Amino acid sequence: DLTLVEGQTVLLFLLGDVTLPHLNVTGKGVVTHANNGFSFTISGGVSADNGADVTLNTVTISNEDDILLYANNGATLTSIDTIGAGSYRGFASAVGAGSTVNLQGSLDTGSAATSGWQFVEAAYFGTVQANAFPLTGTFIGDRYNVRKQGLSRSWGGSRTYFPGVVAGTAASGGVYA
Repeated sequence: DLTLVEGQTVLLFLLGDVTLPHLNVTGKGVVTHANNGFSFTISGGVSADNGADVTLNTVTISNEDDILLYANNGATLTSIDTIGAGSYRGFASAVGAGSTVNLQGSLDTGSAATSGWQFVEAAYFGTVQANAFPLTGTFIGDRYNVRKQGLSRSWGGSRTYFPGVVAGTAASGGVYA
C-alpha cells in the first residue's frame, strides 16, 4: 500500500517482472507506472482513494471475486493497455464525487467473470470513461450499471460497447453517454 502526502509524486520504474498482491493508493498525490518492457501484474486489484491520481501502463490485473479498478472519494485512476485476468466481478468502478476511472489504449477482458456484477459501475457522481480500442474478450454479467448521478462515457460507443451478456442499466439519475 502507498499512502501519499499532499503533492507527493511516486514513479514506479520496474527493473524486472513484478507481481504485487494489491495496489492501494490513498492521498492527494500522483503515482505513475512507466512501462519499460517488463511485465507488471497486480493480483489483488487496484484502489485509488482520497484524491489520489494513479496511472498504470500495460498492466495485468486480477482480483478474485471483486473489482479490478476502483476509484473512490475524488480519486482518478487511469489504466492504459489493460488485461483482466482470473475471475472477477467487475472491471472498473468509480464511486463518489470527482472519482474517475479512465480506460485507454487496448483492453482485454481476459477470463470471463462468473458473477452477476457489472463490467463498469459509476455511482454518486463518479465517472467511468472508456476510450479503449480495441476492446477484446467477453464478460459474463451486466455491461454497465450507472446510478445515483453516476456517468459512464464511451465516447460515441453504443450501449453494447462494453462486454457483457446482460444489457446495462441507468437508474436514479445515472447517465450512459
